[in-house]
Amino acid sequence: MFVSPSNSGNNQVSPNIEDDTFLPPTGPPDADQVLRRVSQFVEKPSHAVAKAYLASGEYVWNSGIFMFQSATYLEALKRYREDIYSACVKAWQGKSQDMDFLRPAPALFDQCPAESIDYAVMEKTDNALMMAMNPKWNDVGSWSALLDLLPKTPEGNVQVGDVMALKSTNNYIHAEQKLVATLGIKDLVIVDTKDALLVAHRDHVEDVKQLVDQLKSGQRSEYLHHQRSTAHGATTTRWIKVNGFRLNELR
Repeated sequence: MFVSPSNSGNNQVSPNIEDDTFLPPTGPPDADQVLRRVSQFVEKPSHAVAKAYLASGEYVWNSGIFMFQSATYLEALKRYREDIYSACVKAWQGKSQDMDFLRPAPALFDQCPAESIDYAVMEKTDNALMMAMNPKWNDVGSWSALLDLLPKTPEGNVQVGDVMALKSTNNYIHAEQKLVATLGIKDLVIVDTKDALLVAHRDHVEDVKQLVDQLKSGQRSEYLHHQRSTAHGATTTRWIKVNGFRLNELR
């Protein structure tokens, strides 16, 4: 996400990353520079366009953090994506209460178009402000990002849980329930959870959405149901499904 700032106005505020790569240092900002009106917001530009933005010195990278009053956002959503707004209103109007949970009507909520705030509102609004900042930043947008954040072994592996890694380098290995052992691998992301195992090259791990789309289109239970769920005051853990029968543990 890239944001092009100008110097006036107010309302929806988004912190944006500013450093020597994006904008040349100008010294401590005065009061008029703390908040700047956004003249253009671009979500996921192509690689060539992004490079041009950086080279121009007129853009900063958006952190993906937005601050606004709920009424302000709902008004903008209704203006720019009335279909999303209406679907959410209908789902909320059909909500049910389950203990301390309020659950929107599932069938109605499923009809809501899937689009992020970036495309639905931020690329269209003329009512946004940005505030530049210069922190140590990692978007943590994928499993591989954790390789940059968590402590590594001398071989460059990040190992979480019960892991045995021999002749293995520069991997992220996450073991949730059982031992995960590797031999002679490099540059992989391995995530073993209760209901699924992910093995991916670190250069392709951001494409995991393609796997999720296949799970969704195939109506796989891993997509439809979490391994552990809470309803009516009880916790259910899903164990196994064989020949049309499903075994659950109820607590």
